[in-house]
Amino acid sequence: MDSKQMMNTLDRLLEEAKVAILANIDESGNPSMRWMSPGLVRGQEGLLYAVTSPKFKKTSQLEKNPSVQWMVQTRDLSEIVSIRGTMQVLDNPSLRSMVMEAIGTKLATFWKINENDTDVVILETVIDEMEYFSASKGIRESITINREDSE
Repeated sequence: MDSKQMMNTLDRLLEEAKVAILANIDESGNPSMRWMSPGLVRGQEGLLYAVTSPKFKKTSQLEKNPSVQWMVQTRDLSEIVSIRGTMQVLDNPSLRSMVMEAIGTKLATFWKINENDTDVVILETVIDEMEYFSASKGIRESITINREDSE
């Protein structure tokens, strides 16, 4: 699978699953995991987006250690994509608008825990590596995302 095929697979799994697991490192150096609702934005190749509140703990954790891993899977676990990358916390109104358009319909839970709709920042993951796994097909493929290929 090349990077374009891998990104298309990720897009398909995100559309089906609606959620993924985000893992990062907390202030104490321990792994921290949570369910998130990420998505892809057209024209932003090699990047995965999510939203959060600047008041949530993960924003300060990411400033100290931006390394993250995502996992998205089908309900029956027949397909899994894992992503390693670097995450930035961005406060950019035009990017926020694009991301909200792409994933806004998946954010019902986020709005329940973040009642202030102006308290939103973008989490941008620059994807470095991706792995696709399908136990039923006996396939495991990994790729490194080459920035020049993604642009």
